[in-house]
Amino acid sequence: MWLDVNQKKVVNASSAKNIDWFTWTSLFGFPVQGIWPAFSDFTDVNSVCRSFSRTILASADDLGKVKLFKYPCTVERAQHSSFSGHSSHVTKVKFTAND
Repeated sequence: MWLDVNQKKVVNASSAKNIDWFTWTSLFGFPVQGIWPAFSDFTDVNSVCRSFSRTILASADDLGKVKLFKYPCTVERAQHSSFSGHSSHVTKVKFTAND
């Protein structure tokens, strides 16, 4: 559920997909549909962050991986680059101000 603070009303999900958000760190929503691996129970991905250039989406997961997707990521099980280097869960990803 989203709220339009200017009009003081609830915005439904289908119209919210066209909102141009300044950042994107939500695990759920139209532009991140393709981040979920096959057979995911939706607890496998811990964090996402869209680059400030609005072209890349990074995700952090329970398998110790950081994955980079094209943004928006709307295709189910989208292609991505995967990077290992953690021995346990990666809990957070963020971009610097200059990506």
